[in-house]
Parts: sequence; C-alpha cells; structure tokens
Amino acid sequence: MEVRVRGVRRATGRTLPVLLLGLALLGLGLAPAASAAATFYARGGGGNTKASCAQGDECNLQKAVKEANAAGPGSSVVMVSGPEFTPSSPVLLVGIDVGGEPGAPRPTVVAPAEEEAFGIRSEANLHDVNVINEGSNTPLAVNEGTVERAFVESKNAGAACLLFDAVLIDTVCLGRKADGVLMGGSTATYHVYLHNVDAIGSVDGIQVFAPLEAGKENRLEATNTIAVGGPTFDDVSVSGSIGGAQALFTNSDYASTTIFGASKNLTITPAGTNGNITAPPQFVAASAGDFHQLATSPTVDAGLTVSTNGELDLDRNPRALSAHPTCDSTAGPTDIGAYELVPPLPSCAPPPNEIRKDAPPAAPGTTLRRAKIDAKAGTATFTFTFTGSGQVTGFACELIRPHRKGGKAKKAKFASCNSPKAYTHLTPGHYTFKVEAGGAGGVDPTPAVRKFRIPG
Repeated sequence: MEVRVRGVRRATGRTLPVLLLGLALLGLGLAPAASAAATFYARGGGGNTKASCAQGDECNLQKAVKEANAAGPGSSVVMVSGPEFTPSSPVLLVGIDVGGEPGAPRPTVVAPAEEEAFGIRSEANLHDVNVINEGSNTPLAVNEGTVERAFVESKNAGAACLLFDAVLIDTVCLGRKADGVLMGGSTATYHVYLHNVDAIGSVDGIQVFAPLEAGKENRLEATNTIAVGGPTFDDVSVSGSIGGAQALFTNSDYASTTIFGASKNLTITPAGTNGNITAPPQFVAASAGDFHQLATSPTVDAGLTVSTNGELDLDRNPRALSAHPTCDSTAGPTDIGAYELVPPLPSCAPPPNEIRKDAPPAAPGTTLRRAKIDAKAGTATFTFTFTGSGQVTGFACELIRPHRKGGKAKKAKFASCNSPKAYTHLTPGHYTFKVEAGGAGGVDPTPAVRKFRIPG
C-alpha cells in the first residue's frame, strides 16, 4: 500500500465546504406524510405544472416528486424517457422511489446552476437515470438512501457523488474536475456501501473524510468497485484530524492510496489484498465517458458474486456472465465495475448430419442392391442391404403373390430373411417383393419394394 502523508492537500480546502452544503440541503424539514402510496409520472423538457402527474398527463419532475413525497413512503415517480429534465431547484426524495422506465433509455437530469440535481434521504431510492451538473456543486447528494444503475457526471468542481449514509449499486460516479466519490465530514457518523461502482475522478477516485468529532468513525465498504484518481492524485484517500475513517475493499480495482491527517484511526485496505487487484482497468473510451470494459480488462470475471450485488448492470444486462460462455451455460463470476462484459455467444447449432449422443437411435433404411428375375424358370433372387445410421439386427421379407380374378389380395406378412433371398416355382402373374431392415431404432417405415411379372 502506498501511504503518503501530506501536510496540505489542495482538495481538502475545496471539497469540505461542499460536504457541509450538501448536509444543509438534506437537512431541510421534509418529513414524509402518512398517506396512501401512489405512482406519479414526470416528463422532461420543462414539464407541465398544471398536469395531473398521471400516465399520459405527465407533469414536471419537481411537481411529481412533491406529490409522491406527500403521498408518503412506498410512493414512486416514473420518469418518462424523452427530453432532458431541467429542474430549477434541487429535487429532494423523501422515502420514495424515483427512476426511469424499465427497458427504456435512461432519462437525463441536468442539475440547476450551483445546486444539486437530487438530494436523497429517509431510505429513498433513485435508479435508472443519468445525472449531470454544469455548475460547481455536486450533482447528487445521498444522506440516507440507495442509488442503483445511475450515471452521475460532474463537469466542474463538485464531487460527482456526495455520500453520507448511502448504498450505490451498478453506478458510475465521474468527476471531470473533482472526486468521483466523496464521503463524510461534519460531526456525525456515516456508513457507505458500494457495489459494482466506477468511481472515476480527476482528483481522487474515492475520498473519505473522518468525522469532526473525537470517538466517531466513518466507514466505506466497497465490493467489485473500480477507483481511479487523477494523474497527480490517488485512487483512494482517507483523511482526518479528529475522528476515524475506514475505506474497506473486497474484489475491487485500485492501486494508489493515501492516508493523511493527525487522526490515528485511519485505514485503507492495502491495494492488491483481499481479492483486490491493481492492474489498470481497460475501458472502451474512458475520456469520452464510456466505461464499458474491454474483453482484455483484468476486471472481467474478477469480482465477487454475492446476494448484495444488483441483478442487472448499469445497462440492465444480467450480472455474473462468463467472459467465455459455452453452449451449456453463460453463467460466470461477476465483473468488477458498473458494466458487465457481454461476450458473443458461441454457435451452438449442431452440424446438419450430426446425431446427438443422447438422442434415440434412428431406424435403419433399406436398399435393394440387385434383383434377378428368371421368368422361364419361375425364379426370383433379390440382394439387399441397409442405409442410414444405427446397427441392423436383421431383415424381414414379404412376397405378395398374384390372386385369382375377383379374389382378395393377401395381406402383407413379413418374415425374417437374409440376403440374398430366393423364390422358386413362381407361377405366372404379377408379384410385389418387399424387404425392411430392423434395428435398435425400430423397423424401416419405408421398406424397399420391387414389382415384377412372370409371364404366362
């Protein structure tokens, strides 16, 4: 583990005030009302403040969330895919569920100038959205709640994801000019869980502050998480001068770490231990914000498959896909990061003439190789064999003889025979010879047939 203690850190004086601002925002009195849970619908592009927030009559996001907060816990807001959502003030979620439509493109929310797009508290849940800020504040602040399948991008000085008591699952936190994930501050104690998160920052990937009060400790636990900091910063840092802070990682990808401050109770899981790896992740186009993994990335199939992982990745693809699927199974270890690699499936169609080993044997076919008819002597000799697959256990032959005028033809009666099969003392008339092969797969349903005539 790389530990560098620095007396002055440029990020500290810039980010801690943002933490306190986020706390002030989330501390607003927004206790949920006790009412019947309901579902409301919101549409972007400014929305309609006079709409009913019903499906087909969608209102703007702020009104829909206000109505859901008033309806109480268990209520939800469905963000209809379409134009961007541009709220004029922070959207505060209090014990409700807000997110995009399943199967539709993630809706995008642009944060108001110098303010958060979302504040989340009282076990609220935000999912299936893109969140972007243009100002200097953080786009997303989570005091008490869950964020799942979100792409959060901060284009300026505010950390992408500002976390206190929070759970992040299958989410990207991208800080173009700041930290990817920033946790802690104030005098309270917080606990953050990260599952399959990409924390990408131009400052630190993940930065954890200790509480500003002795005897208290902040704790961040990350599983299957990628942390990447800027060139002159760290992937993970923990700092504190009074309280304690821990950043604990399992099956995650990070390399450089820093612990700094006067506090003695500061911890980071050493890089490369506890299932963690240090090889840089390989993305499709990180500079363009595309953090899908390449098939050659060391993070593929390197994660931990546990029940706390999300069932779907950020693209709503199944988790735990093997990088090398077979015709029998596509399951494999979970990848590290917000996106699961979806490899091409193998060609599993059998060749046209291939017979499966577990398939029942096919009945053999029958072929007449030669027929020798001696009309003068009244004899007929037939040579036959079989075609197709499977083992032949024997043949059965039948000769239909001529019948008297006005009489009925005799029913076919097959009897066991061998090749060649000869018939003698044939009287004049028309004959039909049939032969069928039999085996483990049954009897040939289409016997070989030869008709012939003995002249009178």
